[in-house]
Amino acid sequence: MLGLRITILVILNDWVIIILIFRLIILKLIMINYKLIFILGGFYFDRLVFILVILTLWIIILCIIRNIIFKWYLNNFHFFIVLRLAIFYRLYLRFIRHNLLMFYIFFEFSFLFIFLIVLGWGYRPERLQASMYIIFYTLLVSLPFLIGLFIIINLYTSLNYFYLYTILNYNVYIYWWYFLILVFLVKLPMFLVHLWLPKAHVEAPLGGSIILAGVLLKLGGYGLIRIIALIFTNIMKLNYWLIRLGLIGSLLVRLLCIRQYDIKALIAYSSVAHIGLVIGGLFSCQFNSYWGRLIIMFAHGLCSSGLFCLVIIIYERFISRRFIILKGAINYLPLMRFWWFIFCIINIGAPPFLNFFSEVLILLGCVSWRFSLIIIFIFLLFLSRVYSIYLFIRVNHGNSIINYNYKNISSMEFLVLLLHITPLLLLITKIDFFF
Repeated sequence: MLGLRITILVILNDWVIIILIFRLIILKLIMINYKLIFILGGFYFDRLVFILVILTLWIIILCIIRNIIFKWYLNNFHFFIVLRLAIFYRLYLRFIRHNLLMFYIFFEFSFLFIFLIVLGWGYRPERLQASMYIIFYTLLVSLPFLIGLFIIINLYTSLNYFYLYTILNYNVYIYWWYFLILVFLVKLPMFLVHLWLPKAHVEAPLGGSIILAGVLLKLGGYGLIRIIALIFTNIMKLNYWLIRLGLIGSLLVRLLCIRQYDIKALIAYSSVAHIGLVIGGLFSCQFNSYWGRLIIMFAHGLCSSGLFCLVIIIYERFISRRFIILKGAINYLPLMRFWWFIFCIINIGAPPFLNFFSEVLILLGCVSWRFSLIIIFIFLLFLSRVYSIYLFIRVNHGNSIINYNYKNISSMEFLVLLLHITPLLLLITKIDFFF
C-alpha cells in the first residue's frame, strides 16, 4: 500500500502536489477555531497546536516550491518530495496527539527523516559526521525520556496528558522528571548541547535546513511547554539556573557568530542564539514571556528559513559560502540587496516585524522575574545588531576577487522570499492571533 502511494506521488505533476497540499490546509483546518480546545478521538487542538500546524504547513509548502524550481539539482527528486510530505504528516500527528507515548514516537520519527535528508542529499562528505552527530545526540537523551515514560505508566497506569496534568502537579516526589526535559533542551537546542545543530545546518541541503530551522527546532519548545505544565509546581526550583544558562549561552553564541567565516554556519549559530531567548522566556513562567516565546518561535521559523533560502540562491550561483569569496556579490546580484537588508533587520528584531514584539515580551517577562537580567538583555540586543550588520556588509560590500558567470534570479525565487516575509508583516495587524 505504501509503495502504491509513493508511485502515485511520483506520477503526479509537481504542481498538482502543491495544490493538494493547499486543499489539505482548507479541509483540515478551516473548521478549527484556534481560540477553542478540541479533544476528540485522541486528538487535541488548542491555540498553540493550531499556530504550530499552520507554521509547519507554510514551511513545507515553501520548501517544496523552492525545490521544484531547481529539481535538476537533486538526485531522486520525487523521493525527496515524499520525505517532505512524510515529515509534515509526522509533525502534524505529533502536535495533535495528547498521549505521551505517541508524542515520543512521532517526535523521534521526525528527526529520523531529517537524518535521512542530511545523509542522502548533503553537499559534502562531512555530511556523514553531521548525521552521526544527529543520531548521537538524539539517542543519548531519548532513552532516559523513554524510561521515564515506562516509570510513569507503571505508577499511574496512563500516559494521557490531561490525566497526568491533574496528578503530577500535586506530587512533590517527582524529581526524576527533571531528566525528561533534557530531551527537549537538546532538540531546541540549548547552549552546551547545541553542537549538532551547526553541523546539521552546514551539511544539509536547502530543504533540510529550512525544515530543521523552521519546524523541527520548534518541537523542542512545544515539548517543553507541555512537560513544564505537568510539573509546574516543582519546576520553579530549577528555573533559576536554566534561565541564566539560556541567556548567558545566547550571549556567548552571539559572540561566536561574529567569528564565523561561513554564511550558513553564522545563520545556524544565530538560531541557537534565538533559542536562548526562548528558554529564558519559557522558564521565567511569566504571562508576557509565554506569548513572547510563542511569537518568537513562529517568527524565527520564517526568518531563519528565509535566510537559508538567500544562502542557497548565492551558493547555486557562486558555489561557495565563504565570506572571503562572496564579498562584492552585490555587484553581480544588485536585486538581492533588498532581500538581504530585509531579512537582516528581521533577524535583528527591528519593528514592525513580529520578532520585535516577541523580544519585548520576553524582556518584560524576564525582567519582572529578576530585574538584574536587564543587563544581559542589553548585551544580547547589542550583539544581535552587530552580527546581523556584519552578515549584511560581508556579503554585499567589498571588491570581488573572482569574475563570476551567474544566472539571473527567477521570479519564483522572489516569490518564495516574499512568502517568508508576508506573514511577519500581515500578522502585525492581527497580533491577537497569538493571544
